[in-house]
Amino acid sequence: MAKARPQPEISWLPWWLRSRVGRWLLRSTLLLLVVAAIVGGVIWLGHWSQSQIHDKDQYKVPLTEVICDVPDGMERTEFLDQVQYDSPKVTHFNVLDDDLSVQVKRVFARHPWVEKVDGVKLTPPRSIAVALVFRVPVLAVRWGDADLESEARRLRADKK
Repeated sequence: MAKARPQPEISWLPWWLRSRVGRWLLRSTLLLLVVAAIVGGVIWLGHWSQSQIHDKDQYKVPLTEVICDVPDGMERTEFLDQVQYDSPKVTHFNVLDDDLSVQVKRVFARHPWVEKVDGVKLTPPRSIAVALVFRVPVLAVRWGDADLESEARRLRADKK
C-alpha cells in the first residue's frame, strides 16, 4: 500500500497572523485600542459631568463677595459697586471656568483707581482673592466733583 501524501493545512488566517510575531502584534494593537477607548471615555465623562454642574449656583461667586484691598478713603462695598458699574455685564464669577483669573483681572483692571492686577487666588470652597496695585494721585485738580491723576484719568471723588 502506498503512503498517502500529507495534505497541507488549510488556514483561514492571513499570512501575517500565522506567525508568533503576527499574533503578538494583533494582541498588542487590540490592547492599545481598548486602553485608548477607556481613557477617551474617562476624559469624555469628565467633560460631560463638568458641563452638567457648571451652571449651578453653588459654583458661582458674586462680585460683591470677592476679597480685595480698596483704595484709601473708600469702603469695600463702594469700591466693588464701582467695579461692577465699570463692568455691568459681570455680576458673578463661576469657579469652574478655565479662564477665571483672566475674567477677574479684566473686570478689576477697568476700574480707574486700579493700576495693575497682581494676581487672582482661588481658595476652596468658593473664595476669590484679588491682589491689586492702586494708582497714586500726584496732583489734585478740581474738575466738577472728581479729581484727575498723573495720567489725566478721571478718578471718582471720595465721598466724605
